[in-house]
Amino acid sequence: MKINPQEPFGTGDLLETPVTEDVLAKGIFGTAKWYIDTNGTMHIGPGNFGRLKQSTLSPWDVYKDKIKKIIFPVTEKIIANTDSGYLFANLTNLEKIENINNWDTSNVTNMRYMFADASGITNLALSNFDTAKVIDMTNIFGGMTSLQTDNIW
Repeated sequence: MKINPQEPFGTGDLLETPVTEDVLAKGIFGTAKWYIDTNGTMHIGPGNFGRLKQSTLSPWDVYKDKIKKIIFPVTEKIIANTDSGYLFANLTNLEKIENINNWDTSNVTNMRYMFADASGITNLALSNFDTAKVIDMTNIFGGMTSLQTDNIW
């Protein structure tokens, strides 16, 4: 499978778009298009995240061992679902998340286990996270054994 790196989230349906870069997987979560390249980088396009079909399994869960880096859009926003629990849980090889400040969490009420067991991450800059409506943050960082906690918020 391949994807065009110049316009990875073009105006067409990502699932039907001709591709030119090697891709491990691709999909649409809510209205946000995403793909995982063969280097283990998950690219997420702008849009609104959907609700998890199973409360603890993200659409990319089957590829959880392959994901090393997540890149959010540079300028456009991704709107988080009110229930964002377990969204990036169990990504044990994840080392870095770029542009996470473009993830709008202002309506999220559940962040339970959001990053749980992402044990490869050392730094996670969440100073732009809006948690005013969050009710449940149980184990949001559980199992993140490499995380340096002095610079999260």
